[in-house]
Amino acid sequence: MKSYSGEALRCVAMPLGGVGTGNLCLSGDGSLRQWQIHNKVNHLGYVPFGFFALRWRRPDGRVDACVLQTKRFWADDGFVPPPTSSDHVVPAELKKTLGSLNFATDSQFRAGYPVAELELDMPEGCPFGVHMRAWSPLVPENAFDSAWPVAIFEITVVNQGEGNEPFAVLASLQNAVGWNGASLILDSETNGYGGNVNQPIPDGILLSNLSLDGDHPSWGEMALACLDQEPDRCLAYTGAGELWRMFLSGTLGEARQPGASPKGSTWNSAIAVSGTVKADESWTRTFAIAWHFPNRYVDWGQIESVVPAGKSRFYLGNKYASRGGIAGWLPELKSRLPELRERTLRYAEITGVGLPDSARDAVLSNVANLRTNVCLWTEDGRFYGFEGGHGASTWLGEHGIGGCCPMNCTHVWNYEQALVELWPELFQSMRDTDWNVNLSPSGKLPHRVSLPVYVKKYWDVVIGGPDNPALDGLFAAVLKSYQLARKIGPEWLGSVWPQMKRAMDAVVALADEQGVINGEQPNTYDIHLYGPNTFIGSQFLAALLAMSRSAGMLGEDGSGFWGLFELGSQNYDRICFNGEYFVQRVPEGCNEPYQFENGCATDQLLGQWWAHHLGLGYVLPQEHVRSAVQAIMRRNFRTGLEGFKQEPRIFASDHDSGLLVCTYEPGQRREVPLAYSDEVWTGLEYEFAALCAYEGMPDEALQVIDAARARYDGRERNPFNEIECGDHYIRALSSWSLPSAFASQQHP
Repeated sequence: MKSYSGEALRCVAMPLGGVGTGNLCLSGDGSLRQWQIHNKVNHLGYVPFGFFALRWRRPDGRVDACVLQTKRFWADDGFVPPPTSSDHVVPAELKKTLGSLNFATDSQFRAGYPVAELELDMPEGCPFGVHMRAWSPLVPENAFDSAWPVAIFEITVVNQGEGNEPFAVLASLQNAVGWNGASLILDSETNGYGGNVNQPIPDGILLSNLSLDGDHPSWGEMALACLDQEPDRCLAYTGAGELWRMFLSGTLGEARQPGASPKGSTWNSAIAVSGTVKADESWTRTFAIAWHFPNRYVDWGQIESVVPAGKSRFYLGNKYASRGGIAGWLPELKSRLPELRERTLRYAEITGVGLPDSARDAVLSNVANLRTNVCLWTEDGRFYGFEGGHGASTWLGEHGIGGCCPMNCTHVWNYEQALVELWPELFQSMRDTDWNVNLSPSGKLPHRVSLPVYVKKYWDVVIGGPDNPALDGLFAAVLKSYQLARKIGPEWLGSVWPQMKRAMDAVVALADEQGVINGEQPNTYDIHLYGPNTFIGSQFLAALLAMSRSAGMLGEDGSGFWGLFELGSQNYDRICFNGEYFVQRVPEGCNEPYQFENGCATDQLLGQWWAHHLGLGYVLPQEHVRSAVQAIMRRNFRTGLEGFKQEPRIFASDHDSGLLVCTYEPGQRREVPLAYSDEVWTGLEYEFAALCAYEGMPDEALQVIDAARARYDGRERNPFNEIECGDHYIRALSSWSLPSAFASQQHP
């Protein structure tokens, strides 16, 4: 586990929740923030009155209590946040609603996703130390056991005094059923509240809303429970003062049951358990915050979209909802908790073992992206994802709501390497969508899919980012399909093989007699390249090799793909290698903007990264690949960025180091160069670092990884939220290519 303390706690916010369930975050100060359990991406979403507290008896006999979080970052201390990040934000409603209460004095945070451990320094006179372990079940190769909509908090109280000490632990939760996941909640009021009811269930309290019908997007349930001791219950309270008086006096269970809340407002709830601990001994209890919001609808822009009313044809649903309501599955969770805990802790313990610390940190932390609302697991079992979530780095700004760039963007998910290892069934779902839903009759594969799957496709319209179907996204679909077949066997591959051949036949038709693609080449830089280049070309070559190997797995003749690979490899190298690295040969008379031409592009060997990762060998001459990798490191990696103008977006501070997207010799830069040339993307950094490791340059690989994770060390940016066009950006999961890349050095 990695440790965070002092200023490094400022931006720490680790998501808790399952695959396709949405999430809330435990922050470095102990607060619960970024509430995104309502099928909505809202990075600054906050539900007030969600917190834990401890009560104890002072030496003078008085009873005292404190909230189990700190006020360390509440004051304006001159911190200047990066322009594309917002994880440092302490919600104003947190300060307003709980500010009058007593708080812990300091905290230390340790984490190896999905497990976080929080140590709290208690106020003077408190005889206890408090430790919290927070997690949500994550079980590799079992997606459904990784999709519990729950956050688990194991709170341990340690007696640091000299005698038997009585205490109580409280957990509080607002009934947020009816909230749309986006609007501001002021205290206990917002549009959508009203009719909220809290009722006792075994182990805790069930929170619902009687005013909503079952088709409403905000219909659902929440629950607050203690899973190993019957708690006292406060079914409804309004303000912190009322709760605090009951908690200090030990009369929590005597609170009223007022019925349904008035329109526009809701009730807060709380549970508490008490005990006595001998000197130098400890006590642990397990609390759970659970949710059930089954109605997922299309609420983003696409070819056909609506703001739905009722279960329209834009209804998607959630896979996890097949468990039923919370009261039905909470007993199962309780009975299986030891098993789920053991498997989750084991995953966090062994994943990435043997890697350098920063590489292991990148592998563990970025999996959080797959378990935020950036990703959807719908009722029909299909898995989808945005590129990221709107926020400070996107055109909607800091308070942006919703997912960015829907859906299943093939050219960004191109870089993602975790899903096939963790949950192959979800990875297979995305491939099935590629080939059986989204592929056009002409063999073009749009880089976005519209939902539900039976609405109009992006076959004959301008898509956006880029306008036409991205070639690198199609190559990704081919490579990922071969990747899946290597993992699960050829039977599934045979079911999509005709579609794969149709798509590659359409691409092969674009190549000239030299096996080189010259024409329009839409791609992940939201542009269209023209002329031979190895960014697209190396992926073309890797895809040809994957098709040849796939044909062999199916007992078919793949010699045509192999022959074209040999021809193309020779000519791409001859045309594009400038003696040091690979460039783009822009056709004479082409005045299209955003061509990288003589620039040194970090992505110039993306296909070689893929080929190494899939054991396909070299797509271009080994000595030229090594030369280009060395050139990228020499030219594009900057130790410190002071004085360099990052544009249009800033993902690194002046004092940071990082790898630029593309650099140019003086006088070689076009008036409108490759889009995003002057930015720093972690998704490219991990891809390039893996390529370095595959090429026998582990020191250079580690230098790049160290720089990336140093930017996300908690001081200015969240270790669990690597940002590009949105929060929790999927491209960062290229980090999952690092284990095999470093292993290749030990076992070539």
